[in-house]
Amino acid sequence: MFNEEERRIAIARLHNEQSDGLDETEKQSFWVSFKKAFTVHSTLCIIGYSCINVSVAGLSTFMPTVIRTLGNYSAIQIQLRTVPPFAVAAVWSVIISYVAWKIQKRGIWIMISVPMAILVSRPE
Repeated sequence: MFNEEERRIAIARLHNEQSDGLDETEKQSFWVSFKKAFTVHSTLCIIGYSCINVSVAGLSTFMPTVIRTLGNYSAIQIQLRTVPPFAVAAVWSVIISYVAWKIQKRGIWIMISVPMAILVSRPE
């Protein structure tokens, strides 16, 4: 079915898939890989993302209840009044993504956005 060249390529691919594409010198132990995965930088990013995610989830969960206590609104009015924070966040995300892509600097935008997220989601 295969000519000699195609057979050689297929055997090389099979060998490569079985060995995960790594030579014995390139294979690392689990703990070496674990240490590389949990550097200070990645750990701080995980913690920051988790904190922001918790505050956003709390905001989206409890915002309708808070608005319900502010006045006599229907269910639709309450849901519509929860839209603006998320609309602003969506626009902000698109803007900073575009600017960060254009200037090729992302860290500064994260440093600007995180304190804003903390201030917006802090309890009164």
